[in-house]
Amino acid sequence: MEDVSCEKTLEKKKKEIVSTISHEIKTPLTVIKGNAEYLLYYGNVEEKEIVEEILENVSKALSILSGLNKLI
Repeated sequence: MEDVSCEKTLEKKKKEIVSTISHEIKTPLTVIKGNAEYLLYYGNVEEKEIVEEILENVSKALSILSGLNKLI
């Protein structure tokens, strides 16, 4: 009985850690995405390809984090 309780507690802690890390990474990525979108659509950006690449990679990273959350 005690082993099962420890396993459940450990699993709960793992989920909390992954969720916290995911959230802490998503927050700055979302800010980067918002700023890049602003530059792409409203800014005077000569290198739009670079901004588009930033957006593409931020979207990939956010997708990976979403997938990670679904695993737990």
